[in-house]
Amino acid sequence: MTKAQKLFSKMKTHYQTQEISTSEDWAIAEIQISIHNHKTEKAKELLENQLRRWPLNGSALMSLANYYLNMQDDENALFYFERASSIELV
Repeated sequence: MTKAQKLFSKMKTHYQTQEISTSEDWAIAEIQISIHNHKTEKAKELLENQLRRWPLNGSALMSLANYYLNMQDDENALFYFERASSIELV
């Protein structure tokens, strides 16, 4: 476990008991740590989980589109870019 992952785990435990942040915030932080540590498959799995819970999460849609673009999977990249662009801002 990296130093960042240990710190993240401590922070998550502390702040979740105080209901300061949403689980969506923690998921995004975990995804960013996975990307930073070059664990792209883990990041992809976390993004897919994020979208199952919050299908209109534009940030997750764009991140997954970029993942597929980097993997040279243009078909899936286009699919997620189009989904992200169709979200109406409120």
